[in-house]
Amino acid sequence: MADGTVQVTVNVVPGSTGYIGDLRGVHMNLPGGATITPVSGGPITAIEGTASDFGKIGSSANLNGSGASFTSGIEIGEQGLKGGSDDYQTVTFQVSGVSLSDFTSDTFGVRMMSVGDPNGSRSLSSKTLGTAPDTVVVTNPGDGGSEPEEPVVEEPNVGEPEGPVAEEPGGGGEPVAVPEPTTMAGLALGFGGLVAARRRKMNKDG
Repeated sequence: MADGTVQVTVNVVPGSTGYIGDLRGVHMNLPGGATITPVSGGPITAIEGTASDFGKIGSSANLNGSGASFTSGIEIGEQGLKGGSDDYQTVTFQVSGVSLSDFTSDTFGVRMMSVGDPNGSRSLSSKTLGTAPDTVVVTNPGDGGSEPEEPVVEEPNVGEPEGPVAEEPGGGGEPVAVPEPTTMAGLALGFGGLVAARRRKMNKDG
């Protein structure tokens, strides 16, 4: 964005099985002093590892046992679907005190609960890891308000996850990452969207 703030949108994207999941946590590696501010989508109920800490992330939103470590994480909503009132497929938040280069080649992690067929049983859980693009190029607008060149955004590298596992009572289990639904694809779209949004904003200001 014009003030240097990066806006991130994470979406749950159903894959070939049509499975969906309830977004519970998004984890990143951010520099010290970064601040996360909720914008829209599922409510952020806890933030850790940033200057805007509030609350502690619950066990159903963490990525313990995934083999990855993160400096920052957010929790979305609460555990349990609550009759559909706490079933979130998207979240948008802003990160200040960073630049786009802080996200390049970074490992991201997403935790989902209640994964499964939207019209059937959703008794699975997911811990998914992925890597952001290693090249993001944003061209400043030219003189006279001309349209800037399209930014180049490489596809993220998402490793081959293992099969889904059933949720354990209380949501405190350590399930293995599953490919359905693919939150990393949603993350890639959101990342491209934030670059495009920044480009449009710069064009408007130019």
